[in-house]
Amino acid sequence: MSAVYKKLYPSSGSGYSDEELDIIWRKGRAYPDFDPAVWRADIYGAPMRRDEYGKQTQHGWHVDHALAESRGGSDRLSNLQPMQWRNNLRKGDRPA
Repeated sequence: MSAVYKKLYPSSGSGYSDEELDIIWRKGRAYPDFDPAVWRADIYGAPMRRDEYGKQTQHGWHVDHALAESRGGSDRLSNLQPMQWRNNLRKGDRPA
């Protein structure tokens, strides 16, 4: 199984280190009055919970490419963002 597959489909085993996930997580929007280490919002405002990475739950999230690789985006951290899993599937390869 390729590293890219593992990164795109985290339930198969994440290809991201804990440090990389923390950097990506911090890109989410913090909620006032909530612990930003636990709760963040994606670019669409959907709530995500840090410990639900890779889960298809109400607050589960995936790592999204802001600019899809198919459109010239890269795997660099600067192009990655946290996104609630349903929003990530809806977005597909469209730009954020």
